[in-house]
Amino acid sequence: MRPIRLALVILAAICSAQDRPDTAHLAKRLEPLRGHKVYELSDATYKPILNELLAWVENRIKAGETGQQMNVELCHAGLLGGIVESVEDYDSNSVGYLWPVGSWAVNGTDDLMAVTVAVVTGGYCNLDETLVLYRRNPLERIAQINAEPRYIHGFTRRAIAIGTAGDPGGRIVASEWVASNCTSNWNGNILRIDAMQGSKLQTILTRGISVFGGDDVSLNVDGQTVSFNYTSGFRDSSSIAREGVARYQVQGGRAIRQPPIAKSFGGFIDEWLDMDDREAARWASAKATLRHREIAARLNKSGLDWEGAADCPGSPPTRAIASGPKAVFLISGTTPETMRMESVLDAIPASCRELDINHDRSPILREPGR
Repeated sequence: MRPIRLALVILAAICSAQDRPDTAHLAKRLEPLRGHKVYELSDATYKPILNELLAWVENRIKAGETGQQMNVELCHAGLLGGIVESVEDYDSNSVGYLWPVGSWAVNGTDDLMAVTVAVVTGGYCNLDETLVLYRRNPLERIAQINAEPRYIHGFTRRAIAIGTAGDPGGRIVASEWVASNCTSNWNGNILRIDAMQGSKLQTILTRGISVFGGDDVSLNVDGQTVSFNYTSGFRDSSSIAREGVARYQVQGGRAIRQPPIAKSFGGFIDEWLDMDDREAARWASAKATLRHREIAARLNKSGLDWEGAADCPGSPPTRAIASGPKAVFLISGTTPETMRMESVLDAIPASCRELDINHDRSPILREPGR
């Protein structure tokens, strides 16, 4: 049989599958939701839809069908609905519809298959995506990952990286998720680290983070070490972007942050202020740690306001960066990996050599040693 004719025969067979009972049941569950101006589905409404969709997909995976074949069936059953892409139409919604199923090999390995399903959950481009991992031989679902365990708002996957099998600490799954909303490039983001042991999944880390949506996120898993690289910003009014990095070592079911915590002096300040007192103490002297809670509470409300920078003598030499009154950060370190908060002062010491930040802010925004 000629290839084109064979393809048409296969397509016709798939299209006829729209009458399968589980497809009709899924359509019946979704149909009552259509036409309503729903901003958010409730968790109680959303979870049964998701569970039925996951079972629907699994039946077809076990039958050897591809994601493309599934999407043809969903399309002919009238279950695929578009998310608006124009900001002018952001208040419309397609609740009661699904997003196409995706499937692909994971990180070039041949033992796992990744599948994504997504449910339209409200207006304003609200879509929630679920990542499902299957072992190929024997065929088995081994992990299901969402941005959050309980549905509150839709999130879609931005990036995923998976470690190799056989690590005693578990096979690491790193993922980054973005809140579904079509009106901004600064939607909420979540970093996740999970560990797979057989068919069990342990959540190691979930962390909310500021990530610019217009740039890609890079993830890397090397054994039990996970690195996230992204574009972030400062808690100030200047809208300056910076290189963001979050590196973790998984040990004993915990994710322990590793250096560097930032690429620049200003980024180091921003990250340090965002930490709790215990974590902040790891990257600071005892003297600086004593002021962490007070200064973080103040600047988390008012934001950073860069007013000056200077190089200060001593051992080790430090960079002084002023942000508003009585908030001068003294940071040591010759590389991003060695940066440390030495103290927080009320003013730049007179012994320091002032640096010009009027023309540009490179004394604040560049890497130590450059």
